[in-house]
Amino acid sequence: MTARYKWLLTATPIKNSPIEIYSLLNVLDLAEYKFGKYQEFLKRYAVYSYIPHLHMEVPTGFNMFMFDDLKSKVNDVIFGYKKSNPKVFTELNSKFDYIEQNISITPTGNQVKNNIILNDKIGTVLHLLASDEIDDALVSGQIDYNTVLPYFIAKRLNADGTEFLALSTDKLNEGLITNDKENPKMSELLDIVNEAAGEHKVVVFTAYEKVAQKIHEVLKQNSIDSLLITGSIGEPSKVLNEFKNSKTDVLVSTDVFKFGVNMQFADYLINYDLPLTYSEYEQRIGRINRIGRTSVPIIINLICEGLIDEHILRLINKKKGYNNLQTAGQQSGLTSQ
Repeated sequence: MTARYKWLLTATPIKNSPIEIYSLLNVLDLAEYKFGKYQEFLKRYAVYSYIPHLHMEVPTGFNMFMFDDLKSKVNDVIFGYKKSNPKVFTELNSKFDYIEQNISITPTGNQVKNNIILNDKIGTVLHLLASDEIDDALVSGQIDYNTVLPYFIAKRLNADGTEFLALSTDKLNEGLITNDKENPKMSELLDIVNEAAGEHKVVVFTAYEKVAQKIHEVLKQNSIDSLLITGSIGEPSKVLNEFKNSKTDVLVSTDVFKFGVNMQFADYLINYDLPLTYSEYEQRIGRINRIGRTSVPIIINLICEGLIDEHILRLINKKKGYNNLQTAGQQSGLTSQ
């Protein structure tokens, strides 16, 4: 883009990745001027971690030994307003209130059994990773992974419904029950949508495409029209326009719609499963909780008791509590030492 002046605005905070710094400055044609070539920048300011399923090292965070040097190079071009600014704080609080409701769901006996089995599998992997037997275990096929991430994902899918465990590999599914006759979380979702749709626009978020497809299918089976958007299904601008202007009151979305989408015309946001971080949680809420609303939005989290949903919710609430405490300190003029 050729222009005499460029000004980049973003409401998304920079996460723990130097790549985002370089990308933002690259839009302004300042990246190479400030840091040189991309690979030179990464070599100086990034740390790398080996990702097993990619079979390669990738940049995963900042080189903290060079962090002060990095900040000194961007201080003259990156600026930010904080909630400590009284005007900003007042305007944000007057426009960004929402009602949050956590609905506890009793899991099936099979979901509880699956959770115990997955915990045991994670324990086995962690034990082998910490022992001298790790090489033998990998070679013999006793474990196929040197991280617990696949089992963690399986725990999330199990909380969404045992049928979703069929999305995992056969090795991962070994010993698990994948054919429950009921899905209490799906039933709760149907009850909420049936009550809200018709009078309100409802957005349903899930982290997984296959889960989104299943929700869309179940809604259709229950005579509820819905739109579906995922990374590979639906054209974003077309789906968004149809959701806003048609009589279809329900949108089922993966996190493809968690950034940069304005849906302040929707009244309900249902988290079928929770994102893993507080910032991602707020990003989802921010899709409907935006300037221009005329009513307070309702945020509903579906939480399976005793499963990983509860743990993720605790972490989100812990981070939220920390942020609220920090904001209160800023308002009163207090800062951490």
